[in-house]
Amino acid sequence: MTAIQARLRILLVENESCAEMATEELLSELGHQIVGRSQTAGDAFRLAEQHRPDVIMMDLQLDGERDGISAASEIADRLGIASVFTSGAEDGLMRARARAARPLGYVRKPISLHELDRVLRIAECLVRKQQD
Repeated sequence: MTAIQARLRILLVENESCAEMATEELLSELGHQIVGRSQTAGDAFRLAEQHRPDVIMMDLQLDGERDGISAASEIADRLGIASVFTSGAEDGLMRARARAARPLGYVRKPISLHELDRVLRIAECLVRKQQD
């Protein structure tokens, strides 16, 4: 990888501004390119359609009527772009719904650099395999 080439092009969907800034910093440190940011499911779909990221970092809880699980499912079904879920919640029902959406991975908040790197390396392999 050259200094100019990003590992993954990522759409960051997060409704908390502090968590968004922290995640953005970690993603940049790991060499990923953020192609867009959103706080709602509707904006996430629009930006995914516009930018065609490799993967979406999707918070389970979003602003607005729809959550990150329904947004990720719609984006995967209609655009073929998978998500890595993030959440600080330990709700068993939400976790079960999240698993049913077939994410590339799951990262608990607060997000650590090591865990994010581990999950995104796996996601990167899966994305590159699909692209070949």
